[in-house]
Amino acid sequence: QAEQKGITLEFNAVPDLPPVRIYRPFLGDALGRLLDNAIKFSRNKGKVVHVAVTTQENKVEIAVSDEGVGIGSADLQRLFERFSQINRAKMEQQGIGVGLVITRDLMHAMGGEIDVRSELGVGSTFILRLPVASDDTAPFENNASFPNSAV
Repeated sequence: QAEQKGITLEFNAVPDLPPVRIYRPFLGDALGRLLDNAIKFSRNKGKVVHVAVTTQENKVEIAVSDEGVGIGSADLQRLFERFSQINRAKMEQQGIGVGLVITRDLMHAMGGEIDVRSELGVGSTFILRLPVASDDTAPFENNASFPNSAV
């Protein structure tokens, strides 16, 4: 998709990030959804940036930023509601409005969270925050189940 739209993808990470407690399929799904949205809503020949850093709160942040249409402040609250779509009439590609809800639920299942910053006409940044693993952190089992609150 990025290639078809002429979008540049960049990945930047701070060296030596600490380990985080994740369930790989959940994180992979969450990141995939954010990258798909970033590409979908970016302008042609734009840029999507994926960054990983460590915060002072002992968390690792993974941010996905786009140079897309952006989201107005009034609509930001509705982003994580099921079947809610923003600017539906202006969107070239449409979904059913559950992707960000699922992403939020995946993050919560791993003890993390999701946040968003956006400006109309400038773009959006979605930030995943995951707790740094400690010596007493139990790993996820391979049979971890999807959160009950998800669709």
